[in-house]
Amino acid sequence: MENEIRLAEMAEPLGFESIWGVEHHFDDYTMCPDVLQFLTYMAGRTKTAKLGSMVVVLPWHDPIRVAEQISMLDHVSDGRMIFGMGRGLARIEYDGFRLDQNEGRNLFVEYAELIINALETGVMEGGKFTKQPRREIRPFPFKSFKGRTYAAAVSPESMPIMAKLGVGLLVIPQKPWDAVKADFEVYHRVWREVHGATPPPKPLSGGSSLSMKIKIAPKSRR
Repeated sequence: MENEIRLAEMAEPLGFESIWGVEHHFDDYTMCPDVLQFLTYMAGRTKTAKLGSMVVVLPWHDPIRVAEQISMLDHVSDGRMIFGMGRGLARIEYDGFRLDQNEGRNLFVEYAELIINALETGVMEGGKFTKQPRREIRPFPFKSFKGRTYAAAVSPESMPIMAKLGVGLLVIPQKPWDAVKADFEVYHRVWREVHGATPPPKPLSGGSSLSMKIKIAPKSRR
């Protein structure tokens, strides 16, 4: 853990523009169960690097707490947070949190809608599952998350969901590029139909040999 935090701390001095952390639980696949806690630490160790979550797995969290934590992190980092979210796929993790994995997609969509709206308006209310009473987010969101909110999408069924939510895609190539291209075409088509515009660029991740799976995106050459 100390060694990998040291590597993350080297990113900014070496010219990398962003640092990413993941969320996983209960096995040795990674050692980062709380990506927002990790990024808050990195906010205090950096000055300019953007801080990305790849991802906060929404069904495993209370949505109003996620909105509060993201707002807090964005304040202490002076607006450097990139919000990446997902629904999670590992049964060991769903079982460990005593959740029905079959409800994962429904929970993800509802929580995502609530959090996205709360980060724009400063207020969260409603939800079929959540039944959240109207509450204001404190601290009030630092600035808009439009253009810096992303979601991991692996299955073809996820593409129209993410497009309708108005979020960018986090892409981890796990299947042939022809299949990935077909997914992108669905995403672009639905995005244009719903939003009447072009979707944002898609960050790519090839994975990492690090046990914390810290994603570090190199700065583009100018």
